[in-house]
Amino acid sequence: MALTLVKLKQPAPVLLIDQEFQDIESLNGVLGWELDWRQIEPGPLIFHVTAFGHADINVIRVEFNRGFHQIGNSPAGFITLGLPDIESGITKSNGADVAPGTLINFNYGNMLDIVNRGEFGGFVISISRHALETALSVIDGDQTLMQEIDQQQFWSPSSGGEHEQLRQILHAVKEVATSEGNDGLASWKQIFNQDLTSIIAIILSGESHQPGLSVPRFQAGALQRALHVLHEYDRMPNSVSALSMLAGASWSTLERAFLNEFGIAPKAYMKVRRLAAVQAELIKQGADASISGIAGQWGFRHMSSFSADYKKQFGELPSETLRRL
Repeated sequence: MALTLVKLKQPAPVLLIDQEFQDIESLNGVLGWELDWRQIEPGPLIFHVTAFGHADINVIRVEFNRGFHQIGNSPAGFITLGLPDIESGITKSNGADVAPGTLINFNYGNMLDIVNRGEFGGFVISISRHALETALSVIDGDQTLMQEIDQQQFWSPSSGGEHEQLRQILHAVKEVATSEGNDGLASWKQIFNQDLTSIIAIILSGESHQPGLSVPRFQAGALQRALHVLHEYDRMPNSVSALSMLAGASWSTLERAFLNEFGIAPKAYMKVRRLAAVQAELIKQGADASISGIAGQWGFRHMSSFSADYKKQFGELPSETLRRL
């Protein structure tokens, strides 16, 4: 499809964040999203974020070196899209496998639910509904398209090459943002506000697809019930048996579902969730935090074993977390 430029009267984008993080709690404090980042792969975290844009269009570039399970909500009043790097391989979104190069709708379903395994890079684009409606009216003219987009999950690369054009623009603007700052971004105002928005509108007005679940439906249902239990309870169940009972699923069903979705068993998933909760609370309370007290609140009774598990998961001892704050 030929590129029809959408002429939006918007300011030039500005650089908002260009920072590296070693823990998720510090990252969440800067991003401001309602996201629960769950590190499911052990090891020291290196998480780099670059964000640029303005009130109607915001782009975030993320690069991190560990597997994560992300649950939460994208910003209200925006259509938020994810474009993982092709090199990041297959990711999962709401229980479905996502092929490399696919554009993902983060507004689909009740909440964002993304799983990656291993090193990951990609872009997150948030466009205000007003700006996207304006762009779609120029490209397509169909007033019902916005409602249809909310119900679509994925847009695979097409023969028109729009996905690759989008990726090239995002990488180019990100490089300008980090190397030249706001002065450089000012010269990219038209490309950011018109070219970028037009390409996204073309992709979203094209054919989408809804891939099937990567596990049998009964396993997917059991997994979602178990995750709901872990998300809603102030203190999560202390055993897989208790989780199975609360989720209304057998131990073996949960075992297969968790291994397929996250690459780890339910017991290991519950432990990394508890370790992440301890880390978050240590960072919130700061240097005066009681390590043993917080660990005990999350079911860790033996401090030597807890410290070893904590260091394996995050690459540092709890005391080292407090020292670097």
